[in-house]
Amino acid sequence: MKRTHTILGVLALAALATQAGAATDVSGSAYGAWAAGTYRVTGDLSVATGDTLTLAAGVVMKFLPGAGLNCNGTVLALGTSVDPIVFTSRDDDSHGEVLGDSDGTPAAGDWDGLYFNGYLGGIGGGDFSNCLLRYGGGNSNSSNLYTYYTDGFRFIDSRSEFSLVHGMRVQAGLLEISGSEFHGNGLHGISGESNADLIIVDCLFSDNVDSGARLSGVRPARMGGNGGTGNGMNGLAFQGTLSGRCALSANAPGFPFVLSNTLTVGTADTLEIGPGCIIKCENVASINSTGHLMLNGTQDSLIVFTSIHDDSIDGDTNGDAESILPGPGDWFGIYSNGYLSSLGICHAQWASFLYGGGNSWNAALYLYYSDEANLTHCEFGYSAVSGVRATSGSPVVQNCSFTGNQGNGILGSNTGMSLEACSFSDNVLYGARLDGTPSSHGGGNSGSGNGSNGIAMSGTAAGSITWGANQSDFCYILLGLLSIGSGDTLSLAPATVVKATSTSQLNVYGTLLCPGTEADPIIFTSHNDDSAGGDTHNDMDAVAPAPGDWRGIQLYGYLSNQGMADFDWCNMRYGGGSSLNTNLLGYYSDQGSFDNCRFDYSLQDGVLTQHSLFEMQDCSFTGNLGNGLRTPSGASPSLFGCIFNGNGNYAALLSADQNNYGGNSGSGNGFNGIGIQGNLGSNLTWQANDPDFVYIFSGDFSIGLGDTLWLEEGLTAKFQPAATCAVYGVLQAMGSELNPILITSIRDDAWGGDTNNDGAASDPAAGDWEGFYLYGYLGNTGVGEFTHTHMRYGGAAPFGAMVKHYYSDSGQYSHVQLSQSADHAIETIQSSPVLAHSQLTDNAGNGVHISSGTPVLGAVDQSAGGFNTFTGNDGGGYQVWSNTASVIQAYYNNWGTYDAITIDDHIRDNEESAAGEVRFAPFITLEGPPQFVTIQVDNQADTVHLYWAPVLNAIGYTVYSSDSPWSGFTLDESGTFSDASWVAPRTSDLKSYLVRAVTP
Repeated sequence: MKRTHTILGVLALAALATQAGAATDVSGSAYGAWAAGTYRVTGDLSVATGDTLTLAAGVVMKFLPGAGLNCNGTVLALGTSVDPIVFTSRDDDSHGEVLGDSDGTPAAGDWDGLYFNGYLGGIGGGDFSNCLLRYGGGNSNSSNLYTYYTDGFRFIDSRSEFSLVHGMRVQAGLLEISGSEFHGNGLHGISGESNADLIIVDCLFSDNVDSGARLSGVRPARMGGNGGTGNGMNGLAFQGTLSGRCALSANAPGFPFVLSNTLTVGTADTLEIGPGCIIKCENVASINSTGHLMLNGTQDSLIVFTSIHDDSIDGDTNGDAESILPGPGDWFGIYSNGYLSSLGICHAQWASFLYGGGNSWNAALYLYYSDEANLTHCEFGYSAVSGVRATSGSPVVQNCSFTGNQGNGILGSNTGMSLEACSFSDNVLYGARLDGTPSSHGGGNSGSGNGSNGIAMSGTAAGSITWGANQSDFCYILLGLLSIGSGDTLSLAPATVVKATSTSQLNVYGTLLCPGTEADPIIFTSHNDDSAGGDTHNDMDAVAPAPGDWRGIQLYGYLSNQGMADFDWCNMRYGGGSSLNTNLLGYYSDQGSFDNCRFDYSLQDGVLTQHSLFEMQDCSFTGNLGNGLRTPSGASPSLFGCIFNGNGNYAALLSADQNNYGGNSGSGNGFNGIGIQGNLGSNLTWQANDPDFVYIFSGDFSIGLGDTLWLEEGLTAKFQPAATCAVYGVLQAMGSELNPILITSIRDDAWGGDTNNDGAASDPAAGDWEGFYLYGYLGNTGVGEFTHTHMRYGGAAPFGAMVKHYYSDSGQYSHVQLSQSADHAIETIQSSPVLAHSQLTDNAGNGVHISSGTPVLGAVDQSAGGFNTFTGNDGGGYQVWSNTASVIQAYYNNWGTYDAITIDDHIRDNEESAAGEVRFAPFITLEGPPQFVTIQVDNQADTVHLYWAPVLNAIGYTVYSSDSPWSGFTLDESGTFSDASWVAPRTSDLKSYLVRAVTP
């Protein structure tokens, strides 16, 4: 009955009003359908929970001062563009009937406004379209329209204007505001707060005193397409917490979004920002996301985050006429947090982030344990610290730019961040700095004007990673220690440049692959080296690179590590600082292959290897202050075609173990050659180097039992003082007539050039080195085979001979020259070497000193040895000294004198002691017809052999035969010559032979 009474009262009032001025007076409860017409609202109207008030198109409600509409139920106000529904002041004569008490001058705050309350069981729902709200906001609700925890409200194609405070105020609840206008309101066009779930699209905000819209603590769902002019702040300001998905699309030019404080994106939420969105940020603004950030700009329609003071983008948003310029740290930034159960997923393309970094995140964008992050074609500029900061996670950053950040363009910690085709300019510190977990980089990065123009890295890499080459003036920078774990691989692309600071070192426990090319080498160098990778630390050449500027690379294969490397066309320089002492250290490295590489300007050694299996071909070592290459222990590298120039000590100083050498060259080194010492532990070959680049026996050298060292033709070897070569296995020195092997003193500049690089300061002398020790005792073999090999200046005490055979199993000398020994040329102890066509001259001791054994100096049948020269040896005046009881065959030799008595005087044998005889005749004569020694017939081979005493300086022989020993001799060409012998098929007839020497 009460509700019926109220309706009747309203209807009665309406009838009276119509009679008085064509308007219906209303107040109190309101529900049901109201027809088009003017209603004079004399007091508060109330729509109760459960009730619905439906207003027809053309309704005009004019409110007296202090009056308003309070709705706990639902209001349906569906006007049309022709017949809108109007809520306005009593004094507004522009709409509906003119009321009798109107003064015709409406003003903001003339009435209270519309209040929709859905709190605690209320609904507060409304559906407004083509509505006009004017001159409200006169009470504490402060707006033309105030929704409070509404269950659902739509404000479509409507207009709210001239409110005393806000055109519309929303607090909590679900609202959709679309295609509407907010004009001339005393503060904000829309004010939002307290978890209002909002859709605001395609709205227009004009001439509002403060913001077009300001939403605090809201839960935006969809916003975009809005515009406005003439507002105190031309933008849609918002902050709050998402609930589910929020999509922002671009507003009209000159009307950006304004981030006023923190926008929180929960783990289950998604913030999606579309092309062309401009988001200006106030000083404490930030986005804090543990969910999804999807920033999908395009090349033609960028997304921009910038300072509220940045008038260069979307105009003078805050209306300060550029009185405050934008600056680094104007807003906080974006925090994408994936720690623990959070996601922190961030995808951004064609987006700009400017003037952020104003809080402890120290970056415009901070990716913290992000489960997934991809940044493409983004710009990060003018942050107070870093453009982007990343902790953990594996962000992918491609085609982005980083400009003018006050710290690093990028700062990473324990992150697997990947960079590709990014540009870095004018950042105060590094272009990018990534500490903790190095990862793959696609290359193509560039930059200039940074504190350090490059990507600085440290930490331990895991898995297989690749570094692509950057642009020519932008490099990778080692910053401290960087490690490649056991089982892991770092691959560098051609043209990659890696620079290093003073404490930097690359430790490889796994594998390092550097496949450079001749046109695009890979370079490791000092951060002060502007010749590669540009002026990295931007000092305009103020500091020149120097040896020891960084530590170097360590290939560490000890225990279960591998420490492997494969380098082609790589340059390393200016390393060797700290305890590493080299550009490149191989320590128990499982494998190292180096082709066409350079190792230059180390503070100590260019390359240092210990127990490492390296192969080095066509490499160069220049200007290292120690050795170009050094192997103090274990296997030394194989070296072929390498060049060593200007190194302070040895070109190379190696242990003898396990490798082959040849074709190397160099000049200007402390010692121009390959210094070798230690024990040979395998079968190896040393090939000839360039004529002025030699092998240097730098200390005690040995060839182990079962091992063989081959010296190839054309090789030159020199000995340091007191150096020896002990042969327990086999030494084969196989020179040729045109390319003999030369073995001499380190001071001998006539062979192999000025090896010790002292000019003419030192001259060679007998005894400059000790000698070869062929040791076959106790199961060793001690074999030495020498062909076309020349030795001189050895024999230093206590060795006693240039070559000493001690229980040697075998010794062969053919076309060998031994001279200038400080003692004997050869000494035998229980050994029986064979000498043929060799020259033992000018030695201070004996040519051959036979303590024991039975050397063969020339067999009578010419089957072994002979045709040697013994002259100028001064061991007691004896060319040969024998202390053995055995007969020594020394036939067919040149003794420098040509009569038997004089020769015998220079041989110590049974005539001087209890030793056996040294038999020397026939011997090489000075001139005259050769004397026959033997005519031998081989019945089995059916041949005849002639042997004769050779003639000194004979260049050949002719053989004549006859059936008579007295006449009829004719040239016999049926046989072949070998030294002073001739063999021919045997004839059935008795023959006499005549041999003549052919002399010059």
